[in-house]
Amino acid sequence: KAAQKILGDDVGGPTRDEGAQQRRQAALKLLGPALASSDAGSYPYLVAAVIEAQDLNFVRADSLNTIALSIEPSNENALQYGAYLKSELSDREGVLVLLDKLIQQTHSDQYVYTKISILYELNRDDEVDSILRKIAMVDGAVDTMMVARQRFSGYKASGRFEKSEEQLSVLKKYFNEEAMKALQADLFMSEWDFHQSVEIYEELWIENPTNSMACNNLAWSYAMIGEELEQAETLVNASIALTSDEMGGLNTLGAVWARQGHWKKARDLFLDLFEADDRPSNQLVNGGFLGLAYYELGKKNQASELWQSLENIPGEIEWKQAISKALVLVEEGKKPHSAFFLGYEED
Repeated sequence: KAAQKILGDDVGGPTRDEGAQQRRQAALKLLGPALASSDAGSYPYLVAAVIEAQDLNFVRADSLNTIALSIEPSNENALQYGAYLKSELSDREGVLVLLDKLIQQTHSDQYVYTKISILYELNRDDEVDSILRKIAMVDGAVDTMMVARQRFSGYKASGRFEKSEEQLSVLKKYFNEEAMKALQADLFMSEWDFHQSVEIYEELWIENPTNSMACNNLAWSYAMIGEELEQAETLVNASIALTSDEMGGLNTLGAVWARQGHWKKARDLFLDLFEADDRPSNQLVNGGFLGLAYYELGKKNQASELWQSLENIPGEIEWKQAISKALVLVEEGKKPHSAFFLGYEED
C-alpha cells in the first residue's frame, strides 16, 4: 500500500522521466521486504513487474510476473500483464500460452480474437480457421469486424501486405474516415512506403494537430524520405509532449537527427535508448540506427559487429531485413544508409 501511495497515478507508458523514475525506485525499495517474504502472495511481484516495465526493464518485469503466476496461477491480472510483457518481448508463443489460460478461465471472446491475430502473424492460418468454425457453431456467427481487424494486424505483422490491404475493404464498413486513414497509413509505414504515409499523416495532422500518433508518424515518414526535416523535429517534440509514452518519440527524434547529418547527437541518443530499453523490437530500431551512426563516425567494424549481434533478435520482418541489407552493403564496400533511409545512393 505504501508503494502504491508513492506511485499514485504514475501508471503511464514506459518513460525515463527523472521524477517518475525516482518515485518508482522508492516504491521498489518499499516492496523489498514483501518480495523477500515467503508468504507475501503474488501481488507485490505483480506491482514490482509493472514498475520494472515502466523503467524499461521488460525482461526483469517478465521474470517478476512469472513468479506472481507461480504463486497464483489463476490471477487474471497477472495473466493479462504477462501476455502484454511477452508481446513486448516478441515472445509470441509465450503470449499464446497465457491467452489459452485466460480463454479457459474467462471464456472471453476478447482473448480469442487476440489469439487469432497472433496466429495469423505466425502464419498458422489453419488454426484460425478451426477456431472460427468453433465460434460459428457455438454463437451461430463470428464477429466479422473483429476477424477483419485481427486479420489486418496479423497479416501486416507477418509481411503479407496484400492480404492486409484486402481487409481494409471490410473494415471501412465499420470505421469512420479518420480511422481508415490511420489504418491505411499504418500499413504504408509497415511496407516502408513512406511517400504514401506522408500524404495521409499530413492530412491527419492538419485535421488534428494534437494527435500525437500523427505527429510522430509524420515526423518518422519525413525522416525516412529526407524531406521537411526541420518540421519533422518540431513534430516529434510535440508528439513527446503530448503522450505519456516517450520512447517512440525519442527514436523518431534520433532518426530525424541522423537524416539531418547530426551523427554525434544521433549516436548519443540511440546508444542511450539501446542500453535503456530491452524490448527486441526497439533493440532492432535503436541498434540499427546506432550502427549507422557508428559507420558515419568512422567506426565501421563496430557498426558491423553491432548489426551482427542483432541478426537473431526477434522483431519486425522489415527491420531484420534492413539490418541484413546493411551488413551486405558494408561487405560489398558500399554505404549502408539505403538499408534504413529512402533516397540514398548505395555507392
